[in-house]
Amino acid sequence: MTPLHINDRYHAILSILCGAPATSFTVRELTNKIPGGNETTVRKHVMQLYEAGYVLRKLPDGRDPGIPRYLFQLNSAAEKYARAQIDWRAAAAL
Repeated sequence: MTPLHINDRYHAILSILCGAPATSFTVRELTNKIPGGNETTVRKHVMQLYEAGYVLRKLPDGRDPGIPRYLFQLNSAAEKYARAQIDWRAAAAL
C-alpha cells in the first residue's frame, strides 16, 4: 500500500467506499455522490487510489460494447488504512 497525501477528492471517494465496503461503484456513481463532482477528476483520483492499493477494480459481468465501465470497491485489506486516513483528515480539519 502506497501512502497518499489525502486531499478532498481522495477523502470524498474513500468516505463513500468505506461507508459501503461491500458495494462496487462506477465512476459516474461516485461522481453523483460527491457535491460538485466531475467525472474526469473523480476517475483520475479513483485510479490513483487503485494504483496505491486502496481500491479494487473489476469489469462487470455482461459488458456492453465500447469503453469498459469499471467497478471500484474498497480493498478490504486497505480498509483500516483508508479509515485512518479519513479520521486523520477529519481531525486535521478541527
